[in-house]
Amino acid sequence: MVTMNPADQDPLNRVRRILRGGTIAIVGGDQRRTHIERLSRAFELEGLLWVPTRESDASSRRFASVLSRESLILVVSLHGLLRHQHTHDLRDLCRRFRIPLLPYWRSPHPAGLAAAIVAQHLIDAIRARHGR
Repeated sequence: MVTMNPADQDPLNRVRRILRGGTIAIVGGDQRRTHIERLSRAFELEGLLWVPTRESDASSRRFASVLSRESLILVVSLHGLLRHQHTHDLRDLCRRFRIPLLPYWRSPHPAGLAAAIVAQHLIDAIRARHGR
């Protein structure tokens, strides 16, 4: 019988070990300092880039330059806070740069984000991108 490390059963601990020391980008809505601080602490991130979007701006230029960074290990798209064109462009850019993309509804919370990463089977993709 295979026994699982108790720390691996908690999605937050599992995801923290993979994201630790990495940089993620969040695209959508308005940047919130409290969210940035909470996520950075919870996942022990090196960096968190939040790219705000505007309903009136259909251009993806704002986040295209951020996604070209080699240091990114995950992109989180905040559905409900993005235009349809932004979502389409973001998906294409993540494929081009081979960055895992996590669609997430509205504002991210560490426990919810960790559960979504596990549920969408992104652990291996993030691990490969992060070189772990």
